[in-house]
Amino acid sequence: VFDSIMNYKKEEADTLLTKLGITLKPEDKDKDGKALLK
Repeated sequence: VFDSIMNYKKEEADTLLTKLGITLKPEDKDKDGKALLK
């Protein structure tokens, strides 16, 4: 998850987060990289 977020692989990160049962708020979906990781 960390690698896919930090390397801006948005589709891969979304898939991994869905499998882990993590849902993002709409304002968080627009973030990338380190901002999203926080």
